[in-house]
Amino acid sequence: MPLGRDDIAVANKRDGSQPGLPAAEQQGESLIAVAIGQSAPITGRGGFDAIVALDCHPTDVVIASVTEIDANNAPFLGLAPVRIDNVVPLLGKVHVRGFIDYPSNIRIRVSAFRAGLT
Repeated sequence: MPLGRDDIAVANKRDGSQPGLPAAEQQGESLIAVAIGQSAPITGRGGFDAIVALDCHPTDVVIASVTEIDANNAPFLGLAPVRIDNVVPLLGKVHVRGFIDYPSNIRIRVSAFRAGLT
């Protein structure tokens, strides 16, 4: 059974800060997308790897998403469960690994953005 929103807890350090977050983020500043990139369409099933060109550095916070796309590259909610497994920011690009859980090939697009402080 998948975890629901109420089942997820954030571990706090003794001083009340959250592990892995820069001090500015812990003090209530917001993150915004400061760079956005998209992969070329990917056709397949099972595991996939995508490289997304993005103005980023290995120490940046990068978030990725995946969507199924039609023949015109328009996103839609299809029948196939698709997930992102790993997001690795590199210098000028992001390596994204995921999985298409469907018995036949479908078309997907991976998007990534680099977060920055407001």
